[in-house]
Amino acid sequence: MHLKGLIEAELFLVAALGVDTAPDAKRIEDAVSRAITVFLLAYRAEASKQ
Repeated sequence: MHLKGLIEAELFLVAALGVDTAPDAKRIEDAVSRAITVFLLAYRAEASKQ
């Protein structure tokens, strides 16, 4: 759910309110890329300390 929320956060509200036109493929791709980066940084495994 968190990844889905990150992806939608950048696009959904603007579209729902009709503030901007529908996003094109490039805008969607950029939003997904940023969301995945944030998600992976937030949930990456800690390096084991030996």
